[in-house]
Amino acid sequence: MGSLMAHPDIYHVTPITRNEALVAVCKPRPRNLLVSMYRPDQLQLAQINGAKLLADHGRFSTWIAAMRAGKDWSDSDVPRDVYYRWLEPWIWGDRATAIMPDIPGAPSQLNDSELLDWPFPIEKGLPVYHMDGPIARFGRLLAIYPRVAMGWIGDPKREPVGCEAYLRRIDEIEAELGPDIWPHVHMLRGVAVAGVRPFRRSRQQQPRSKRTPARLARYASTLRQAGKVAGAADLRRSFGGQR
Repeated sequence: MGSLMAHPDIYHVTPITRNEALVAVCKPRPRNLLVSMYRPDQLQLAQINGAKLLADHGRFSTWIAAMRAGKDWSDSDVPRDVYYRWLEPWIWGDRATAIMPDIPGAPSQLNDSELLDWPFPIEKGLPVYHMDGPIARFGRLLAIYPRVAMGWIGDPKREPVGCEAYLRRIDEIEAELGPDIWPHVHMLRGVAVAGVRPFRRSRQQQPRSKRTPARLARYASTLRQAGKVAGAADLRRSFGGQR
């Protein structure tokens, strides 16, 4: 990546308590902030003081909480329509994007179906690729969406982000899809590896129309060779039509 290498966009997860601490973090230079529907306490403060805002539905937090409590968990615990209503008043701002609904621990097919009723522009949503899923699915998501969130699936204590297995999977992904994908990827809970696997800022915010055709062609070619799809148009049809 040469001279284009730079530090990635890092999002500070809220709440940052006390409120004065959040304000202090954002001075003198505003910081990117992530606000979860699970803990929306500081949404208004984040809107005032943050640079970019990233919304999260909070399913991962409720899933972890249920596991620790020994309880069953369902995606209906955080319904999509509730999340969409929460986003509606503020997602339209120029600085705001949101993690699209996903189901922790679910097969790729179920997570694909979670993307079908996204009610906002495609540029406003980041679908989630779980790193234990097929790399071909990651390629399909990258071909369709301007930015994709990537989530690690290891045990937070035994196999945290940045462990040997994590970096090995990064190498596998890069070998199949190429090193130029990383500017289009948001690593969930990836601050620990920000200096190990840095992203280029160059072209991250480039309008989709200027970079989509080449990316579609590249990933479609990769998937055709693997016998996954017939062509670039099928990448969109596999997610329920033109989006």
